[in-house]
Amino acid sequence: MAPPSPPPPADVVAREADAAPVLPAGFVDRRAHIFDVPATVFRGFRPTYDAVNATYLAARTRQHLADSLPDVVEWLVKSREAEVSHKPHASDIKSVAPGWTITTNGGQPTSLEAFLARGSYNALMGPEDGYDPAAHTFESSHDAFRSAFSGGFAWEVTEVWSGPPKVAFAWHHFGVMAGAYGEHPVTGRMVHLYGAAVANTVGAGADLKIGSIEVFYDPTSLLHQLQDKPGAFNLSTSVDEGGGCPLGFGRSTAGD
Repeated sequence: MAPPSPPPPADVVAREADAAPVLPAGFVDRRAHIFDVPATVFRGFRPTYDAVNATYLAARTRQHLADSLPDVVEWLVKSREAEVSHKPHASDIKSVAPGWTITTNGGQPTSLEAFLARGSYNALMGPEDGYDPAAHTFESSHDAFRSAFSGGFAWEVTEVWSGPPKVAFAWHHFGVMAGAYGEHPVTGRMVHLYGAAVANTVGAGADLKIGSIEVFYDPTSLLHQLQDKPGAFNLSTSVDEGGGCPLGFGRSTAGD
């Protein structure tokens, strides 16, 4: 009898756990600096995006013309997010310009090095109702949200109000809560998060990069949906079922 086969490496298990859906013919993932660099530059293994791309294609609210300004901005930001989520070293991040910073809701700028050390969620949220960055490492913060959104938390640009070098735009995050968020059980509902940003860019064409970005959004809108709190905004529910307007209009949850 042949000896049992050794277990596959952890990175193979992780890749296979995210079963790749079949994407439409002709769709091309245009995240830059992710698929054409050595696997050694990533945290653990090269990321794959089939699951989140399937969510994006199924539930996006905009379909931008190829190479239009909204299309370019959308893929530039997706490239930046992919890099900072999966590359630990600032020298390997190519979608941003030297000296890149990010601010949230008018707060203090965070440098690229600090952002890579803390992680997107720790840098952009908290402490909030439902999330405490002090309780999370880079890895645990990403695991918490990836577990909740096993099909990915897709992202799209919905409007662009000004062109380079100062690009102002609105955005929309969306994904099905198919896994638990901490102690909060699966809801199976589509979660939506809306916001705006102003990106200061440098360069042009294929060399366009983000020099700095200011992000504006309400983190509790996301967290309350994951905690299934009454009144949390969700396009999958009516106002009578506990939904509401993302700008705060509509039914009051505190009583009249």
